[in-house]
Amino acid sequence: MKEVVWNVIYRNAVTSPDVRFFIEKLKAIISKKIFEDSAALPFSKNKAEKYAQIRFLTNACVDTMVDYFKGNIDLSFDEVGSVIIDFLNNMRK
Repeated sequence: MKEVVWNVIYRNAVTSPDVRFFIEKLKAIISKKIFEDSAALPFSKNKAEKYAQIRFLTNACVDTMVDYFKGNIDLSFDEVGSVIIDFLNNMRK
């Protein structure tokens, strides 16, 4: 039930005229998490390159979630999250 409520809220957010604000907030949350875990991920030691890599990964995650909320991905919210987390975990190997 809780997932359904959040899905409705996020779906409304990504289809609203103020979607940029929502997306930027989501990017900030995800990039912070990726940065916190960056030591375990194969990012460049070069600061500028690492920044670009984190931005790339953040944008990919956010765009995937936006596609989910728009109904473009035929998986559940938890499945999409698992796909992203599994991908990040595989990058650590």
